[in-house]
Amino acid sequence: MNVEMDGDWHPHGSDDLRRLSDSLTAHADRLRDLADHLDGLTNAFDAKQGGTPAAANPEKGRDG
Repeated sequence: MNVEMDGDWHPHGSDDLRRLSDSLTAHADRLRDLADHLDGLTNAFDAKQGGTPAAANPEKGRDG
């Protein structure tokens, strides 16, 4: 089976597909952890400052 990644096609057997799936799952888990950490930082900032940092609210921009 061929798998497309970043515009290139790579042939994979069944064991390769299982390893790829495990790797993607691990990366997705890490991204979820990072998102949770960012939420914690944002909530802590909000509680301390009483507002939302510009990075967490892109519609406001850098200058408020």
